[in-house]
Amino acid sequence: MKRLLEDKRVSEVMQEGVFTARVDQTWGDAARRMLQKSIHHLVIVDSDHKPLGVLSSMDFLGVVMRRDQEFLKKPLSDSRPERKPLTIQEDQHLYEAANLMDTHHVECLVVLSRAGGVKGVITPKDIMNGMFEDGYQFS
Repeated sequence: MKRLLEDKRVSEVMQEGVFTARVDQTWGDAARRMLQKSIHHLVIVDSDHKPLGVLSSMDFLGVVMRRDQEFLKKPLSDSRPERKPLTIQEDQHLYEAANLMDTHHVECLVVLSRAGGVKGVITPKDIMNGMFEDGYQFS
């Protein structure tokens, strides 16, 4: 299994065209974007397109449970998730991505370009799809 993951690079299986949100947007803006695009992760970026955080659909669970409509009006800059995004370079092996996700118990890594900007994201599903050469795709 390790060999399968060492034979491919992150850039071969990552999701490009990642959806982002600026820190001046609100939690409500982010929620609407995630719903419209049917995505589970949204990368929060600064004006230089550098990653500051990752919002997941799970981050909204507390808002829903509290029925906190006012929270949705807050800008991401005031209340972004406390955890910093875990990043990986596009030319690293899938094994390194899988190990990082497993070690830190996360389901998404932000993939950085050589210049340090956001290039994409990679999830466990992407890694699994990259392991199989017969075309089977996990959904």
